[in-house]
Amino acid sequence: MNICGLILAAGGSSRLGQPKQLVNAGGKSLLEHAIENAQKTCLQQIYVVLGAHREQIETRIENLPVTVIRNSKWQEGMGSSISAGIAPVTGEKKWDAVLIMLCDQLHINSQHLQAITSAFRQGKAPLIATAYGNQQGVPALFARQYFTELEKLSGDSGAKKILIRHASHLHTIPFEQALIDIDTPEDLVKNGIN
Repeated sequence: MNICGLILAAGGSSRLGQPKQLVNAGGKSLLEHAIENAQKTCLQQIYVVLGAHREQIETRIENLPVTVIRNSKWQEGMGSSISAGIAPVTGEKKWDAVLIMLCDQLHINSQHLQAITSAFRQGKAPLIATAYGNQQGVPALFARQYFTELEKLSGDSGAKKILIRHASHLHTIPFEQALIDIDTPEDLVKNGIN
């Protein structure tokens, strides 16, 4: 089965005061860590959605094997980034599923991503999501049958409502640390990032 990755990295990081995509964690930016984890998961192609600070971020990842998608409506929120990112994925008929990730979930690793893709390849469900803090969310995998719904997302409404709507077709994999993301300067300090 052909699975691609879609990393959402278009946000303005207004609460952080600097582009979170470029925050240095252990010698690499958060976005570079996300790309590296996606690569280790053996996804056939990795798409990265950029918006705010696009030129600055593109310079950092231009030598990495990713396809950049520009979201001109990034200020509208995550839904607009998913919609912008899924459009070219839908156009490529070869993709059976897309694995949607964020770049600021510091503790997500390739083992967890591999568990998600393996569950899909084993036929557990057409929707595989991460379970944490009594909720389901990203990283999450969506089979092609949900691409149209992803494309219709807009504004700040992410893909969670699709997971809720199709709960009977959802398989979850627990990963409590997915709850930890980087939004504020305090989050940097809490997670030992300078």
